[in-house]
Amino acid sequence: MTGLEFIENINYVDDDLIFEAENWVRSNDHKIRYKFGAAILAACLCLTIGLTINYARGGNHPIEEEELNGCTLIPGADEIYPTIMVNGTLYEWLFGKAIIDELPVGSTYYGKIRHTDGTTPEKDREFVSTFSAEGRIFVAPDKDLLYIELTTDWLEKRLVTFEPIATSERYQAQLGLQE
Repeated sequence: MTGLEFIENINYVDDDLIFEAENWVRSNDHKIRYKFGAAILAACLCLTIGLTINYARGGNHPIEEEELNGCTLIPGADEIYPTIMVNGTLYEWLFGKAIIDELPVGSTYYGKIRHTDGTTPEKDREFVSTFSAEGRIFVAPDKDLLYIELTTDWLEKRLVTFEPIATSERYQAQLGLQE
């Protein structure tokens, strides 16, 4: 439509439509949509901040594991060190690289652990730790190691290697500090 045609056809527009267009007022619908969008954005921001704070404080995030020489490292393993007594020998969590995927061939079932409070196990199959645990003990045929299929609130049926305290790196380090 050209400008001339527009001027000729404007005469056919009803006066009521012109009056309505002159007195048009914007509705409040856009304000409601804006407020709703702003509320959703604020809720997402609060949720993000809350989850970030929870994660930073160590809450509800999965245990991060690293691989080293085919064994798994668990953060904090150097602070936990549960001990167990088997056949009169004290064993502790293998220093730093305790979790394995499969039992060595020829390993034999020894029995279930008996979790107890205290500082040192005193009876056979007693397991002392700073966390509650259930598990089954397996003895390695060729090494002086134990394997416990351990279930805790942060591990589920994972094989954990234990070594005699007298031969452990941690124990040797303590002896070196005491001399």
